[in-house]
Amino acid sequence: MNTDTPSPPASAAPAGRTFESLPAQAIWLFRLGNLFWVAALAVAAGIGAVALMSRLGLGVGAAAGLWLVLTLVALAIGWRLAALSHRATRFLLDDEGFCVRGGVCWRTESHIARSRVQHTDIRRHPLAQKLGLAELVVYTAGTQLAAVSLPGLTLDRARTLRDALLEGHDQRF
Repeated sequence: MNTDTPSPPASAAPAGRTFESLPAQAIWLFRLGNLFWVAALAVAAGIGAVALMSRLGLGVGAAAGLWLVLTLVALAIGWRLAALSHRATRFLLDDEGFCVRGGVCWRTESHIARSRVQHTDIRRHPLAQKLGLAELVVYTAGTQLAAVSLPGLTLDRARTLRDALLEGHDQRF
């Protein structure tokens, strides 16, 4: 079947609204966060390399070489995945509510209706503070652990989103 005009994706933004991307400095939050996982993989790879090489009767030099190769591969993969994750993370705030998209391999899209927003948090760990970034966490009605988080926002943007999501809540109750 050949069609000349492609239909818009089912999850496209409402007319006139586009999803926002994260600021450029947020990529460093993603990359440095991945270093933790690469370090964990490097330790596991080092242990595995020593065990494998001793089982095969090869020396420590071969184990160190294998460990170095595995660590460099993990660093390259982590670096690239961080960039892809940063690029894939998008958000939209409109009259309906808040939507967050993300994921590289496993894509997610979370929609939160304004009426279901219970409260919000703005979190800033030391690395985020150094980069001038924050994480907005939106808690929803329904279950105890229902929350959507959006890391990598500037502090001002996180506060603006928080205030917009909670606008009018105090007048309804």
